[in-house]
Amino acid sequence: MSRIEKSVSSFIPQQFPLFYKDEGPNFIAFVKAYYEWLESNGQVLNHSRSLLDYNDIDTTESQFLIYFKNTYLNSLPESMLVDKRLLVKHVLDLYRSKGTPRSYELLFRILFNESIELYIPGNFLLKPSDGEWVVPRYIEISDNPYLENLIGKQIYNSSKTATAVVENVNQKIINNRLIHVVYLSSIDGRFKYGEKILSESVPEITLNTAPVILGSLTAVAIENGGGGFNQGDIVDVYGTGISGKARIASVRDENGKVSFSLVNGGSGYSINAVVTVATAINLNISNIISSFNIGEKVISSNTTANGTISFANSSFLQLINFSSGINFYTGDTITTSNGASAVVDNITGGGGSGASFQIGGLANKEVLAINIDYIIDSLSLNLNSSSWTYLFVKKPTANLSSVIADTLSYKTIEVGTIAFLSKINPGVGYSANPYINIVEPDVVGQKISDGFGGFKGNNAIVTSSVGSLQGVATAVELINSGFGFTPTDTVFLSTPYNQGIVVTGSAVVDTDGVGDGYWKNNKSFISDIMMIQDSYYYQNFSYEILVNRMLGVYENLVKDLIHPSGVALFGRFRLKNELTSEQSESKTFVKIKYDIFSASGGQTSFTPSAGYTVGSLEVYRNYKIIANTSYANNTADVITVTNANTYIDVNDPIYYSVPAGNTAINNLTGNTYYYVTFANSSSIALSTTIGGTNANISETRTGAGEIHEFQGIKLSNSEFTAANGVSVMLNSAAALGDIIEIRVYS
Repeated sequence: MSRIEKSVSSFIPQQFPLFYKDEGPNFIAFVKAYYEWLESNGQVLNHSRSLLDYNDIDTTESQFLIYFKNTYLNSLPESMLVDKRLLVKHVLDLYRSKGTPRSYELLFRILFNESIELYIPGNFLLKPSDGEWVVPRYIEISDNPYLENLIGKQIYNSSKTATAVVENVNQKIINNRLIHVVYLSSIDGRFKYGEKILSESVPEITLNTAPVILGSLTAVAIENGGGGFNQGDIVDVYGTGISGKARIASVRDENGKVSFSLVNGGSGYSINAVVTVATAINLNISNIISSFNIGEKVISSNTTANGTISFANSSFLQLINFSSGINFYTGDTITTSNGASAVVDNITGGGGSGASFQIGGLANKEVLAINIDYIIDSLSLNLNSSSWTYLFVKKPTANLSSVIADTLSYKTIEVGTIAFLSKINPGVGYSANPYINIVEPDVVGQKISDGFGGFKGNNAIVTSSVGSLQGVATAVELINSGFGFTPTDTVFLSTPYNQGIVVTGSAVVDTDGVGDGYWKNNKSFISDIMMIQDSYYYQNFSYEILVNRMLGVYENLVKDLIHPSGVALFGRFRLKNELTSEQSESKTFVKIKYDIFSASGGQTSFTPSAGYTVGSLEVYRNYKIIANTSYANNTADVITVTNANTYIDVNDPIYYSVPAGNTAINNLTGNTYYYVTFANSSSIALSTTIGGTNANISETRTGAGEIHEFQGIKLSNSEFTAANGVSVMLNSAAALGDIIEIRVYS
């Protein structure tokens, strides 16, 4: 459009013939003065030459503002506090956001320059089976320098049978092994042990350098079912890995199980003492010639069956380490190398395997200095023999001239009384009580008296009994895969209350792992927050405005301008008070200024038009997004927003703004409020309702794409500095065109 000159009087002299300059200069001056008068404010030429200015809200005369108001703001009252010129230019923000929380905020700023709160009763309705149960899924993989680059990206396995989006990557050191735990979402297929992980978005990871899936605990193959469990019991799972959990799926009662009882914890034991549980054969004997001694070997003269005596009296022998496949029989004559003999009258036991236990803890602890120069292999040597060298650990060349203190070596060992037993395995198939012995090798050889006629390190008493055992686990259901388990690893399953009895099994390490599940929301739980529907206030189609005004003041305006049809409107008078430390006076906070800045590239400093004190302002920021396939992930239904979870939380409302003439991302509606359902360091997902299903985003645009915005994201106090009452400093520089909104309160 051609520009219209406001002043034409300067052109008047050029409109006359040249002779007027000589013969009529006063007439020319008169006509020019006349036109200057017509160009003055309020005169006809001024008006005619300003018609285009009058059509522009920024340059129109105040007397014409009423016409703009009647055209664009007809439903708004004249008494509104906002700058009418500014409102006319931005009123589309109000009209386009009708029915959204943003429209209510804008309306009350326009009418009363006040902030409001919206309460949606439908978000607090108790709904059976409406809670969302979330089970974390992850894979354990080997190291790679580009793992952090996978966050927010889609990955796939080397067999191309599974895909997922990476949510986060953590490191764990388990039993001196470095393991990377990659948390996943939008999983399609199964990531299997031994496969590699790749991503089209991270080309630095190639097939040759890709991290390998180490596998997570997928199941446990039960080998020994323990005892005393109930179906549904939660047990801890551990072995080479940690933090596993399982649920007892089925149990049964079994015979031939061994129960252990700690009768006397003795003294002089370490936590790693040698525990022997051996299957035993019991022989009742008669016609005894000479005596049978513990440790001697007996042999059947009839079958060559043999075993070692672990207990003996005048009519009974207990044998361990007996021959396999060759049996004793009633009537057999048994003998020892020392000439003792007897006839076997009765035989019991001989069956069973697997029973065991460990020392669970110590009491009455003490520290002993133990000599470690063992001479058991040199008992036949003379002290002055040349073979005596290398006998002493500390001084291998010691001889008869050496000082004893300089020659002998000692080590300290913490010992005590056995307090309880752990990792109890009742075994299977026992027909007689097994032989039990607990020895601390380093201590027992010192022959340290325990004060009761025995020696430390060999004086504990644990008894056993064989019988039926209830609650033997036969199957378990994994509920937490833990970390660091390896294929065929022996794993233990136990509960603190089950007296140390454990289930043992073999680890099945195959696919991705699962973590402890949790409820994402409390919609299905009875509480003082969730309410029963009353079909009036508490229903899905109602809302309440909380503001420092009575409902009657604004009800009609809200209904005329932004109220959705079919929805019930309620109002509540709100009074915000702050109790100061110096005096008990109430102070009402009222917003006095609302500034919007369009940032230049790299800008960090913004100056509100009203002064403030620290803590009296809020800062909001709009973030640009690009509508193309690189930013809108069709598979994961997420939109790329760098460092999203540093300033966006789940359930935050954000306004999706699409410029005029642009097209919204498919399955999103432009200029509409959405709620954040997911946010990590690189992307977010949206829903039309709090806690709702993610919008099924679909995008086909490639290349540069269109520039859209997420508006009204509130910055945390750590993201900006407001110290001097004049300017606000952002910690992260704004991009060109970013909208920064500063709300000052007083």
